[in-house]
Amino acid sequence: MKSSANSIFILILTLFFSHTCIINLPSVAAITSMKPGDELNHSQVLDSEGGKFKLGFFSISQTNKYYLGIWYAGDPQGKKLWIANPNTPLLNNSGLLTIDTTGTLKITSEGKTVVNITPPLLTGSLIARLQDSGNLVLQDETRNRNLWQSFDHPTDTLLPGMKIGYNLTTKQNWTLTSWLSSSIPASGAFTLSLESIEDAFQLVIRRRGEVYWTSGAWNNGIFPFLTALNDSSNRYQYNLNLVSEKDGVFFQFDAPDRSFPSLVLNFNGAIFGGDEDSRVYALYNEFCYGYESQDGCVSNQLPECRKDGDKFEQKSGDFIDRSDSNSYDNASTSLGDCMKRCWEHCSCVGFTTTTNGTGCIIWNGNGEFQVDESGDTVKKYVLVSSKSSNGKQKNWIWIVIVVAIVVPMLISGFICYIIVRRHKLRAEKRREEEYIRELTASDSFNDTNLKEKDGREVQDLKIFSFGFVLAATNNFSSENKLGEGGFGPVYKGKFPDGREVAVKRLSRTSGQGLLEFKNELILIAKVQHTNLVRVLGCCIHEDEKTLIYEYMPNKSLDFFLFDPERKKLLDWQKRYEIIEGIAQGLLYLHKYSRMRVIHRDLKASNVLLDENMNPKIADFGMARIFKQNETEAVTARVVGTYGYMAPEFAMEGAFSIKSDVFSFGILMLEIVSGRRTTSLQQFDRPLNLIGYAWELWKEGCALELKDPALGDLCDTKLLLRVIHVGLLCVQEGATDRPTMSDVISMLGNESMPLPTPKQPAFFTGRNEAESNSSGDPVEKKLWIANPNTPILNNSGLLTLDSTGALRITSGGKTVVNIATPLLTGSLIARLQDSGNFVVQDETRNRTSWQSFDHPTSCLLPGMKLGYNLTTRQNWTLTSWLVNSTIPASGAFTLSLEAIQDAFQLVVSRRGEIYWTSGAWNDQGFPFLSSFRDSATTYQYNLNLVSGTDGMFFQFEATKGSFPSLELSSDGAIAAGDGSIYTRYNKFCYGYGGDDGCVSSQLPECRKDSDKFEQKRGDFIDLSGTSTSYYDNASISLGDCMQKCWEHCSCVGFTTLNSNGTGCRIWNGKRDFRVDESGNAVQRYVLVSPKSAKGKTWIWIVLSIVITMLICGLVCLIKTRIQKLQHEKRKKEEHIREMNAAESFSNTNLKEEDEREVQDLKIFSFGLILAATNNFSSDNKLGEGGFGPVYKGQFPDGREVAVKRLSRTSGQGLAEFKNELILIAKVQHRNLVRVLGCCIHGDEKMLIYEYMPNKSLDFFLFDPETKKLLDWQKRFEIIEGIAQGLLYLHKYSRMRVIHRDLKASNVLLDENMNPKIADFGLARTFKQNETEAVTRRVVGTYGYMAPEFAMEGAFSIKSDVFSFGVLMLEILSGRRNASLQQFNRPLNLIGYAWELWKEGCGLELKDPALEDLYDTEQFLRVLHVGLLCVQEGATDRPTMSDVISMLGNGSMSLPIAKQPAFFTGRDEAESYSSSNKTEQCSINDCSITVIEAR
Repeated sequence: MKSSANSIFILILTLFFSHTCIINLPSVAAITSMKPGDELNHSQVLDSEGGKFKLGFFSISQTNKYYLGIWYAGDPQGKKLWIANPNTPLLNNSGLLTIDTTGTLKITSEGKTVVNITPPLLTGSLIARLQDSGNLVLQDETRNRNLWQSFDHPTDTLLPGMKIGYNLTTKQNWTLTSWLSSSIPASGAFTLSLESIEDAFQLVIRRRGEVYWTSGAWNNGIFPFLTALNDSSNRYQYNLNLVSEKDGVFFQFDAPDRSFPSLVLNFNGAIFGGDEDSRVYALYNEFCYGYESQDGCVSNQLPECRKDGDKFEQKSGDFIDRSDSNSYDNASTSLGDCMKRCWEHCSCVGFTTTTNGTGCIIWNGNGEFQVDESGDTVKKYVLVSSKSSNGKQKNWIWIVIVVAIVVPMLISGFICYIIVRRHKLRAEKRREEEYIRELTASDSFNDTNLKEKDGREVQDLKIFSFGFVLAATNNFSSENKLGEGGFGPVYKGKFPDGREVAVKRLSRTSGQGLLEFKNELILIAKVQHTNLVRVLGCCIHEDEKTLIYEYMPNKSLDFFLFDPERKKLLDWQKRYEIIEGIAQGLLYLHKYSRMRVIHRDLKASNVLLDENMNPKIADFGMARIFKQNETEAVTARVVGTYGYMAPEFAMEGAFSIKSDVFSFGILMLEIVSGRRTTSLQQFDRPLNLIGYAWELWKEGCALELKDPALGDLCDTKLLLRVIHVGLLCVQEGATDRPTMSDVISMLGNESMPLPTPKQPAFFTGRNEAESNSSGDPVEKKLWIANPNTPILNNSGLLTLDSTGALRITSGGKTVVNIATPLLTGSLIARLQDSGNFVVQDETRNRTSWQSFDHPTSCLLPGMKLGYNLTTRQNWTLTSWLVNSTIPASGAFTLSLEAIQDAFQLVVSRRGEIYWTSGAWNDQGFPFLSSFRDSATTYQYNLNLVSGTDGMFFQFEATKGSFPSLELSSDGAIAAGDGSIYTRYNKFCYGYGGDDGCVSSQLPECRKDSDKFEQKRGDFIDLSGTSTSYYDNASISLGDCMQKCWEHCSCVGFTTLNSNGTGCRIWNGKRDFRVDESGNAVQRYVLVSPKSAKGKTWIWIVLSIVITMLICGLVCLIKTRIQKLQHEKRKKEEHIREMNAAESFSNTNLKEEDEREVQDLKIFSFGLILAATNNFSSDNKLGEGGFGPVYKGQFPDGREVAVKRLSRTSGQGLAEFKNELILIAKVQHRNLVRVLGCCIHGDEKMLIYEYMPNKSLDFFLFDPETKKLLDWQKRFEIIEGIAQGLLYLHKYSRMRVIHRDLKASNVLLDENMNPKIADFGLARTFKQNETEAVTRRVVGTYGYMAPEFAMEGAFSIKSDVFSFGVLMLEILSGRRNASLQQFNRPLNLIGYAWELWKEGCGLELKDPALEDLYDTEQFLRVLHVGLLCVQEGATDRPTMSDVISMLGNGSMSLPIAKQPAFFTGRDEAESYSSSNKTEQCSINDCSITVIEAR
């Protein structure tokens, strides 16, 4: 007995000390690391180095299962932040954490491996540590690097420093996965990831793979639906970060060093703060229902029986009466699954989970819920409807009442509608008549309310009525259709006056919209150049938006350039002229228009050709306007055409004038070669034109690029120069590319040395251009040699036999001959990097056979789809019979076919056309537009290549790892990632649509919108029903659909066999019972869009519709009345303000073609009086031959210059009309801009933009102000005036001779840029006119050319003479007639000529310049000036020659001849003594008329 007591005492003592040791073990001997061979059991923990986190085994009391996890050391709740084995729990506490000899970190139990946490890391120096960030890492101590970390494998919790996102290089994807329930860590229904949605990064919660909730787009450090994270009331004050790197994007957060910060994805899909911070940050309501979006819940289609506002509320109580419950004891379903099951099951009124939070109990029926006020009953989720009815009887009462009220109202409303409609039709008829009489564009355009960025209405375009456009195009007749582009179709039209126009109609399916329409409309009205297409006006009618252009009879450049026959009409001279014209148009847009314009979509199809084959740049929908001091911009919306986009624009969205230069370089190479930029198909050459040209250039064989259609009739030296300049334009670096002014100089001056071009952008050799598909994780089969003759075992052999036959054998027998005997002794088979399997003759270095000529279901980059008439080769794709399982030939084929004179991709089902892509245009195929969608994984550049012997379609991949196009077994076209690019619905039914499905005769029993939907469940067998079976191994899903669709009694189908072949078809009227569990096989069930469950719904819907109609009619009548009142007030105001317009009409100002000028604003006299302070002398700027000029200020703050015709002026209505008509038609940054005019009684005024620095003579001839004009500024002024004159002489839509160019007629803006002004004496020529003679000599003595002053003959050379005089004045700072030196001639021309002959040209220099000038440049300008003032008009250079001479210092200049009006001192005095009766040369005043007596 005593020994027994001693034993008990010893045992108690032992247990006491053991328990004490275990409790104090972590503090006494804390474990902070583990090495191979170490073990951690359930009684031990691994501490982080700072003691902040712990790792160890724990159990959950509700399940008594054990897990290995990480938690905060001081967290009283012990929330588990990471779990190593969520899906493989331990059944007892025997678990051990260890690192074995292979370097594997794993959990074992009773000697068996439960889960490998890491793969074998096979290193001899491993150590596991728990860092103070909560990150469990396995490190290589020798190399001091991490081999594995728990942060790369998150569970349901995000800690500071952890990532959510992805890494493209390592293929790492960091997502959170919720627990199944609050007590079960197994993977639940929800995941949290970072995804790109609509080009913006968002946090996304998915429920079983479907998007459930989104955070909203990341914006300035916050997500819109996670604002509470940054709320000042939040104790944690999370700092969010979105990090974007070249190899991936991820989201992180950090928090102040307090308590236990974390973010948890809860088992019901909400985002919570961890531990003490238990706030709900996402999903404030417990569930997302699909109708709410204000808190991030994703909207989706509601079940028919659910409506907005329906929701589940948690209540304590139970269902009574007519409710039955169903239990779904599935351990893998959670609360979110139960909610979804109940929400989608129409009879469900409530649900809950079982005791451990898994499985579902669902209540169905119409029973009521009795609430337990004590709260002791288990809580359930009860469906609460936003609007509930007390009984069906009451519905009928309300229906009768509504109908009784609505019918009389409907009749009254219908009568009101007829009355309003008649008024509207009359008003529209009056409006059309007003349009046809061609009202001023300003008033019409204001109605459209299209505005520029500065808020001013565009008022210089004509608005045409829709009826007028319909009549002109013969109701958009297909016979009038000229073509189609990205904007939409273009039609030829004819106005009643006989003018032919082109009408560009915005397509409703176009990717372009009102933004591009406004852009083109506003922009093209502001630019005027002979090489830019002219827009005449527009039409906006409801959804219809059209632009009306001048008609180009020769269509576009690509119409000629890429056609084998028509390209012969483009000889070398014409091609060079086209290049020059396009270059001049671009130079004008980039430098000399009043706004800097970047076209952004320059290509051959956007260059139109007039009747003389002169080029005109068109399609400004994608253009961007810069201010003159802006040089580049960046956009997130990349637009344009692949193949023409500069690399910095395509890759980064950065664009500048150099983007257009790149496109122009491509265009030059296309014009020289006659090939599209992506049409190269030579296997030994690069895939694109840039690379081909570059390789030829490097090899010294650039002439091989020449279009064979040119023959030998071309200037080879000039052709090589054009290629050289083209390669300079397409260099990768934007800074390396020349400007358009440099390009024009390079092309026009053959003596100018050219820099060596660097490697161009997008240069891809054949091997580089084609993707290597090794590494495809799904290993999709791209080509199969024996799809219809499979091998039954693994005995197959591929062999190339002695006859040259490539074949597959099995068991010594031939299974299939892949290639027929090629009978050559030097054959070799290779798989190229393009994916092309070829058999080549090594001796002759040619390909004898290739797999690209025998495609199966996939198209790769470089493969063809089309036909070759010479070889009779036809390239088509054939679908698999069943995707992924049976490669045998399926029901569908894809081919390229000509339909209605247009090429389309065609999918045929068993030989009958099933789907078409739409006609090919410059943007691709209409129903394959998603190929270029920036949001897709893959982006493809499509090409349609036409040759004399055939036509084929190809594509290049610009984005994506494993590019391919696959014809699926159901007839869809899919990309490399499986994205469907055609038919977003599963099948084509024959009633057409906007997705390319072909319309066909429907069976009598089918109607529009009938379709098959995939549902889980089964059909209920009833009397008179049957089921048909078709056990045919050669038919697939598409065949089953066709059988069921054409068989009127069929209500559903599926495939018969597990491999996807055969058909099972259900016939007869029978119900389909949906399996809510989702375990049943999916069937395709016929669904009719119109199915009525009872007359009650018909009446309810009818009542709602009628009520809405009445409300709509009332709103329509009220809106119409308000609009009529507004129009009446506007008309009265217009009559008061536009008296000036009537005066203007009375003057009958017309152009030579008798059309009234309608693109200038008419200002009222009262507005001008107010602007100039009643023509105050304080506002007077100066006075010229026309009359005084005043400064004015409009009510909106704009400053203007008002030029007032003096009653005593020699100039009159003719000069006023001339300047008004002419200056409205020219637009250039070096020409002054007229804003409008005012005619009031005898008063005639022109309103200009205000020039703060007055005129050039104000600075040039004043001893003090001339010092502000240094040499650089003077040279820029000379260049600017020269460019303005060149535009007038050559590049405006009419040739203009100024006839009064002088220093006082050159104004200077705030930046001292010159602007030519005063066009009152100018004359317009047609482009083919060169000179004229007049009896009415006008101008200013000292500036007039001799042939004009003496004989009245004037031409562009007359202005060149005046420009020469102006250059000499700018050099010398002296007026032409200001010389008073007794030993020198009396005028500046003679003085300069004598100095030049004596070699003393520098003595002409203005002393104000001192020594700060370029002497060589000064002498060159003087030389050019003397060339301009030569006596013979034919000896003088043109303005384009002048610009070349000034801009190119290496260009040799001709010797100047004696100038006109050269008078020595003795001659001058003799002349003066004999002509003392009249002195009529005042340099500041213009002579209006000199007539013979």
